[in-house]
Amino acid sequence: MRLHRALLAVTEVVIATTPLAGSPIITGEQVARLAVATPKPDYPLAARARHITGSGTFILHIQVRTGLVRYVEVEHSTGSALLDSAAIAALKKWRFKPGTLPIIAKMGLHRSLPHPTEDSVARVPIYFTISGVRHRMSGAVISD
Repeated sequence: MRLHRALLAVTEVVIATTPLAGSPIITGEQVARLAVATPKPDYPLAARARHITGSGTFILHIQVRTGLVRYVEVEHSTGSALLDSAAIAALKKWRFKPGTLPIIAKMGLHRSLPHPTEDSVARVPIYFTISGVRHRMSGAVISD
């Protein structure tokens, strides 16, 4: 009887839905409630092949009138340009209910931002992970 070893991996992109304490920037529940489209980032094949993981935080600058993301700012990098680029590409496609987000001028932010009477900002943490999977087949344990 021959036993074969296999390596199975699960790649995962997680978008956090819990708010960050003490932040006037909208997060978590507010984002989920006001968003109409939130596509997840694709995990780049080159990053998966090299087992690159990371987590980062991104700030979405959203035009309140249209609900479209004007641009995405990297607040904390994932540590990988590949993962940051994938996150930014997906976050630019997010859409929100027009006219429902608070404008920057009324958010009590302590920094100067462009378009304070037209835009809103949202903080979105994203996690790219790869984890091994154990699989039982015919009584044999196949794992990494």
